[in-house]
Amino acid sequence: MCVIVVKKPTDILTNADFRLFARENTDGWGFVYNDEKGTHAVKGMKLPQLFQAAPVLEGKEAVLHFRLSTHGTKTEENCHPFEVLPGLYFLHNGILPIACSKDKKRSDTWHFAELVLKPMFAAIPSAKLSDYIRSGAFRYLLESAIGATNKVVLFDSFGPVIFNRDKWSEKTGPKGLLMSNGYPYLFSFRDDPFEDTEFPFGANKAKKWRSEDEWQYEAPPLSTLTPDSFIDFLEEMPEHRLCDPSWLFENDITPGMIEDFVSFYPAESAKLLAKLAEEYQTYVQYYYE
Repeated sequence: MCVIVVKKPTDILTNADFRLFARENTDGWGFVYNDEKGTHAVKGMKLPQLFQAAPVLEGKEAVLHFRLSTHGTKTEENCHPFEVLPGLYFLHNGILPIACSKDKKRSDTWHFAELVLKPMFAAIPSAKLSDYIRSGAFRYLLESAIGATNKVVLFDSFGPVIFNRDKWSEKTGPKGLLMSNGYPYLFSFRDDPFEDTEFPFGANKAKKWRSEDEWQYEAPPLSTLTPDSFIDFLEEMPEHRLCDPSWLFENDITPGMIEDFVSFYPAESAKLLAKLAEEYQTYVQYYYE
């Protein structure tokens, strides 16, 4: 599932926030904002590109989107926002009930913009379009068409119009953001993974990272695997949900269960650690290299 973040002019988003939003949404990003020259959209496929582009958002209202693809190719052209008309952009979180048959390489969001929104808005005088998308009648039509589980934003020179607002996550995370869902903050509240800081519940201590190039994890060999080395390894991977005390608690996983697992199934434990290390390194290469 993708995530949409609505940024108020007073909100300050850092690179650590962007990493958090993108952790489960690895298929590109985009944002839309207004300035004195008009309404602008920026897209990209790599987080360093976002780090370079994001300063333009300081002090501005904006909407950001982090994509997890369900339809279409994993390309920048399928990243949100989509321009429906000049100065009017469309962002979406969910899976829209529309056939993606016009172009198999394009997403369900693109098809909805092309086949539904563009023809509809083309019939509305441009001077009245802003009022139209904010009208109760249009809200009823759009929310009926997309269904209750989809979240949508239309953004123009007057800012965002949010649909299915009651399904959004209000005041999410420590910064109180409006987000289409709050799961990026379920596993981490840390400001920066490269700082020596506490985990959300103070149960573990993060390592002090000397540089972003040192995100290397190697699972302990089977011959040296112990319950302590297993738990130490998890603690070295603060971005993974297995290290989050809240996730462990919610799933009734205790340190004793981990100890039993390692003691009775050392080979399976070693395979799990190796898999986690491989997955995490793939993530690092995608976003940082």
